[in-house]
Amino acid sequence: MSLTDVMSGFGLQLFAELGLVLFGGAFLAIVVTTFLRRNREHFERARFLPLEDEAGAPLTGERASHE
Repeated sequence: MSLTDVMSGFGLQLFAELGLVLFGGAFLAIVVTTFLRRNREHFERARFLPLEDEAGAPLTGERASHE
């Protein structure tokens, strides 16, 4: 009996299929989270972070949360 016979007898294709399903589920969850309307404000704020002078400074027209 060769190693090929032994390994093919274990049925390891289940792990490849499970990995594909988990990856697909994670990808779908990320895509749905990205395009939900309730996350739009967060992404709009993050979009302008490289242009701000101070890290975490409010955008023009925004009030600080502690006021």
